[in-house]
Amino acid sequence: MATALGAYSAGSTIVALVLPGVLDKVPDRAVMLHGALLTAVILPGLAVITAAGAGAWRRPALLAV
Repeated sequence: MATALGAYSAGSTIVALVLPGVLDKVPDRAVMLHGALLTAVILPGLAVITAAGAGAWRRPALLAV
């Protein structure tokens, strides 16, 4: 659990550091629409990983997503 929270925190930190530079070049609406699309793709992926049977691949896949 701690590793997963650390991975989520690292992802949020990276986005927070990169986003101001992106927003200087791209309109806000475009960034928000791409973020919504990415969320719509990632959440079902997380559900599939969570529902999958046991395997050594699940933990690295969860952390990567």
